[in-house]
Amino acid sequence: MRHGASRQPHGLRAGWGLLVLLSLVGGSLSAKSGPKSAALFLGAKLPLAVITTTPVALSTQDDDGVWVSGRQALTAVFSRPVIALGSDFGGADATKKVPFRLTCGVAGKLRWVTTSIARFDPDEDWPPDLECSVKWVASLTAWDGARLQLEGVPARRVLRTSSMHMWLNGITSERADNLTDGAWSYNLGSSADKTPEAPPDGMPGLGMFGGAHY
Repeated sequence: MRHGASRQPHGLRAGWGLLVLLSLVGGSLSAKSGPKSAALFLGAKLPLAVITTTPVALSTQDDDGVWVSGRQALTAVFSRPVIALGSDFGGADATKKVPFRLTCGVAGKLRWVTTSIARFDPDEDWPPDLECSVKWVASLTAWDGARLQLEGVPARRVLRTSSMHMWLNGITSERADNLTDGAWSYNLGSSADKTPEAPPDGMPGLGMFGGAHY
């Protein structure tokens, strides 16, 4: 009996050890599957979506398109982080996350100014008479894998700029100024005069609007 009794505690200890081992294995499996299930749940409740943009028309159904001028930037604010917190916003990994593409060859730089805000800056003024498409990249994912859902945001928008305008901004004439003691003006005269007038040595000045480079 003493020999048999000495074995019983050992068997109990072995049984408890097995239960502890199974518990640890189960906890490990639960820990591995837990975040994934939570991520899927949050992905359904809070998908990767476009919250707002600048210009605002970039994310609306306005039929007039998206009008830009000068070196106006295009920005997009998302509902979830697209790049990891603490990562290099201008690094190679971040620049691979492209939220939208332009079909026109406008040179510029795309960067993430925060983990959830992307910004495109043209290198120069937007060219005049521009009409090209801005397309959202449907394959974009958040940092945790949630896929982009546009949810009413048009997948494609038309980007437009104004036409270039030119006008006569004035005429200067050294000879006319000397003859009139500086009183001559290219657009002043009697009702019989044809204005504006340009003397033989007149130098016209032109005004331009709409992205002209000179």
